[in-house]
Amino acid sequence: MLQTTTNPTRHANQIRSFAMKQWEAGALPTPHLLDGTWWFDDETVDFFQHLIENTDGLTACLGTPSVFLRASRDLPSKVILIDKDPLLRQVLLRHGHQNVITADLQRVCPLNLEVDLVIADPPWYENEMNSFLDAAHAAAKVGATILMSIPPRETRSTIEEERLRIFERATEAGLILRGVACGGTRYICPPFEHNVLRSMGEEFIRDWRVGDLAKFEVIQPKLVCQEPVLEIGEWDEICLARTRLRLARRPTLERGQTQLLSMGWPEDVFPSCSRRHPLRGCADVWTSGNRAFTCRDTSGLLRLALHLQSDSLDKLGRKVADLPASFSQEDQQSAHQLLRLAQREEQEYEAVRQLYV
Repeated sequence: MLQTTTNPTRHANQIRSFAMKQWEAGALPTPHLLDGTWWFDDETVDFFQHLIENTDGLTACLGTPSVFLRASRDLPSKVILIDKDPLLRQVLLRHGHQNVITADLQRVCPLNLEVDLVIADPPWYENEMNSFLDAAHAAAKVGATILMSIPPRETRSTIEEERLRIFERATEAGLILRGVACGGTRYICPPFEHNVLRSMGEEFIRDWRVGDLAKFEVIQPKLVCQEPVLEIGEWDEICLARTRLRLARRPTLERGQTQLLSMGWPEDVFPSCSRRHPLRGCADVWTSGNRAFTCRDTSGLLRLALHLQSDSLDKLGRKVADLPASFSQEDQQSAHQLLRLAQREEQEYEAVRQLYV
């Protein structure tokens, strides 16, 4: 059995990327595609940090944990983070960072916070961008600035029309578009995207993803209104060392069959980061390394994974070796699958980390 262990603080002071350094130190959880988590690069974080330092009032960070972490070190009373990932809040609280709200901005807008600046990084889909802009508007006072990362024109053929609809809707709601900075945001490549590029044989270019930055001014307060939101599938999450395992809440098709079933892709890596992929809704199990599987009994697999949940590969290996007799032979096979999966992804996380050392 491969024995790979990771010290959470190992080499942390040598990592050049702020977000990667926070992840290595355990202050940020491993990003997962299903959360749409892409972290800003250092230049972008520095830009927002300068704006926060020069803003008199409160800044709300919507889906921008690296920006919040940077500002929270020196200006803890000036920033608040709103993000839908509950594990993120748990991790940040353990590291002494307060002012963190867990909220899915496609389903609920937090209460009016009367902030002077909002920094928002929604997933790059029209409904999500509208939802984040609604939440930003609700949180901001009149005269506040909203900065939102949006997809550039070359992202897809329909993006120009999507952007125009978003801007027109914002104007009708009481915002003024003050400008769009082309290439105003840059991102580091998360492990799940790195795996997609590698598995598809594409040449990997570090930190290739670039966004535009739209600047709005609030001229009217947000009016309460009911609008349809995107239905999002429900997932349970279990951590196996640094790998985050998501299990879909689906009816059992064959009780006791908890094995991970390949969907046929190289290395089992889902071949896209796009929500528009036609097979995205077919996966029952999804890892933070972007591996996707089907499973005949996700409820049984959840029971097993909860028993195996561990914060290190060593602990996970011991739990697999000492699996109680109450678990079936199929569960034993599934447990070893999960262990090999976590070991593989831990090696991949280390390879990604090495890119920033």
